[in-house]
Amino acid sequence: MSQGYDGLNDLPDALTPKLLIFLSADVIGSTALKQPDRNKRFSPGSAEANVDIEPLSVVDPIDWLALFREFYARMASSLARQWLSYEDGLKNRPGGAECVENFLGSAPVFWKTVGDEVIFYKELTGSAQIHAVIECWILALNEIRAYFDSQNAVIEAANAQCLDVKSSAWIAEFPRRNREVALPYLPGSMVTEPAFSPNGKSSPTDFIGPGIDIGFRISSLATSQKLVLSLDVAYILAKSRPDAFIAKRSRPIYYDGRFFFKGVFGEKRYPIFWLNISKPDSVDHREVLVQRDIQRDDVIDLCDHYYRSQYHEFTHKPFIWRDKSLHLAEVPEFYLQWLRKAKEELWQTAAATKQSQSVADAALPDQINDKKARRDVLADFNEQITATTGIDQKELP
Repeated sequence: MSQGYDGLNDLPDALTPKLLIFLSADVIGSTALKQPDRNKRFSPGSAEANVDIEPLSVVDPIDWLALFREFYARMASSLARQWLSYEDGLKNRPGGAECVENFLGSAPVFWKTVGDEVIFYKELTGSAQIHAVIECWILALNEIRAYFDSQNAVIEAANAQCLDVKSSAWIAEFPRRNREVALPYLPGSMVTEPAFSPNGKSSPTDFIGPGIDIGFRISSLATSQKLVLSLDVAYILAKSRPDAFIAKRSRPIYYDGRFFFKGVFGEKRYPIFWLNISKPDSVDHREVLVQRDIQRDDVIDLCDHYYRSQYHEFTHKPFIWRDKSLHLAEVPEFYLQWLRKAKEELWQTAAATKQSQSVADAALPDQINDKKARRDVLADFNEQITATTGIDQKELP
């Protein structure tokens, strides 16, 4: 391990390491709700069973499409409201701006919906920020539950399963093992709709990589009782401390053992941690009360062992680039070596592209006489180079 940043002080954005936390909320009971004509129960093979059923929009007393749209919008607005509440509280303290930077950072951003699931993400620039993210997220989940409870009487009367919500959280590191993919602007598409982003910005970006894959895998184990956590989320929660304004104490972490997920982490068993999000008056909550949470040091020890046994091949300890708290400041040596090599190759590519531009520039006067047209062509070319390499052409010698 090393913390040497030699030769890495001027990394372009495309190569600057980032640690993102992803937050998923999925509706329980949505499939049953959308089934047509729930009140009719015909025997298989009967004449009635072979009759075509009218479209759901015609016969169904529940406008489930409007309900799910409301779910998406409320999830975003609730998360934004909780975040702003914490932000306002921290700003009013001595050294407020620094508190916001250390314990909050930037607000969570809408990523996308996947069926009845909505996903947000946030860049962690300080290890303590994860506590604010989780607290805001759970408060937003509670608000969604209250909304579903207000609708469940009508839903239950229509012979459908009552709605609830389940959730998961995972971490993905960029840009070595996971990558951001810029999406084309699609007018009218949800992915570019600013209303779904708590900080008012759209998110025309997709994310791919093994960190994303494992996140979707562990989501399958989420329940109304368990907010399922990836290995990295559990590790950072145990390793860092929340600000007293955010939470009086860290939430208890529970462990369910290791599970097999096809196609990820070399198909080796993956450890599953979770937080209790059950309703206080529910059987789920009473069930949790008789279980034993694991101590923070035990969480760290278990995660450390897993990082060592799977080290470098499938995962490594999460780190935050230049983490001020120093809880996650240790960058693996192989990662630093990869950054140096990638930076050198990126600059070589950009320099070669600029040289090609100079050759093309020399030919431009014969092709384009109008000075404004010439400047526009060069400006477009520079933008293409920057988009391809991640390096602003002004940075090149």
